[in-house]
Amino acid sequence: MRILTDHGTENCGNRDYHEYQLWRTIERINHGKIKACHPQSNDICEKFHKTILNKFNQAAFRK
Repeated sequence: MRILTDHGTENCGNRDYHEYQLWRTIERINHGKIKACHPQSNDICEKFHKTILNKFNQAAFRK
């Protein structure tokens, strides 16, 4: 199995050790990282985050 993630600290964290890395090793899961700031690599997630941000900004800054 292979998981693709961004470079966020929740997925990578400290270079020397991260709990997520231990779990992947135990479960024999390969970890790949997408290119930074490249929505085509993670299109659905990027669109979802953009939608959430837009809705939040509309609600937070509504006059």
